[in-house]
Amino acid sequence: VPHSDTVYIIEPRVVYRDRPVYESRAERAELSEFSSDPSSLNLREDSDHQKNEESEKSVARNDIQEKSTNVDQLQERLVLNDISPLPTPLLLEKSKIEYGRLLSRMPKIIQKRETAMIAKLEKAAERKAATAKPSTEENAEQVTKEENLLPKFGLNLPFRVGVGQQWEGRTKAFSLWNEVLLGEHWSVQAGLSWQKLEDQKFFSEKLFKDRMREEFRKKHAPKLPPNFDIFNITARTKIVRIPLNLTYRNEISNDFSYFVGAGTNLNLRAKQTLSFDFKRPSRDFGQETKERAIPFPTINNVNVLVGVEKRWSPIVLQVSSFLNTRFRTFPFLEDRTDVGLQVKLLYEIKANKKK
Repeated sequence: VPHSDTVYIIEPRVVYRDRPVYESRAERAELSEFSSDPSSLNLREDSDHQKNEESEKSVARNDIQEKSTNVDQLQERLVLNDISPLPTPLLLEKSKIEYGRLLSRMPKIIQKRETAMIAKLEKAAERKAATAKPSTEENAEQVTKEENLLPKFGLNLPFRVGVGQQWEGRTKAFSLWNEVLLGEHWSVQAGLSWQKLEDQKFFSEKLFKDRMREEFRKKHAPKLPPNFDIFNITARTKIVRIPLNLTYRNEISNDFSYFVGAGTNLNLRAKQTLSFDFKRPSRDFGQETKERAIPFPTINNVNVLVGVEKRWSPIVLQVSSFLNTRFRTFPFLEDRTDVGLQVKLLYEIKANKKK
């Protein structure tokens, strides 16, 4: 029992603590349980803090792993989308193994979709490889096909094609020409020509007989009555022929040369059109026309020519003069020798180069 003269002084001590928010009655009971033992409460708080840190680290690690997984899946998806089956030619065994590995990395959907197409492409590649030729032979074959688009004349020589116009005495002719070059100097010319002779006119039957040496009424108007007068007789003659020339050429300057040559004509057909007027006894007039074929020798002339040519590749212009001599004359072609002028416009086609 203390003495009455003893005084005890008690210093009040105030401790401030944040009041926690309780989620449930269980937590409130736990707090009331540990409130009697402050040391136990401190250990509980340290354990909770450590668990929170560990849970946060675990969540962070899970986020990093998930992001890494997503990136890997995206990259793999992009790579797989870029993979497409290639039509491969005939492969070696090692290459087939690598190609199989590549196909195994493809998504199953793409594999199913492309399997049939890959099989077709492989079969086509095998068939092509079985019948394939070396690249040089393929190129040579392609060049040959392109060159075969040009006309073939049996010789691998440059040639020219074109048209020409000829004036000879009182006649003129239009021609189609083909010229084959036999080297630097020689060439052969051939074509097809339509020659129109000068019209012949006779006022009466007597003049026709004197000039043509035949009876007109008897040969060309046998059905006409004798009392019909015949006059104004006109004869128009055309000859179809093949001109042939052999020429020698020599250069004068760049793209300009002269040439000389000789040749003949193969006469295919000669046709004459006769027209005449007649007068009946009743003083009425009439007109009649008829055609006839004229017998004409196949070869009846020889000619020599000299000319010049100018080239604007591939265009060629030739101008020449010629002297034509006939072996036989006819009433419609009385001149034995004629001098003429000829102009040709040609297009030159180069020779096919063999590789």
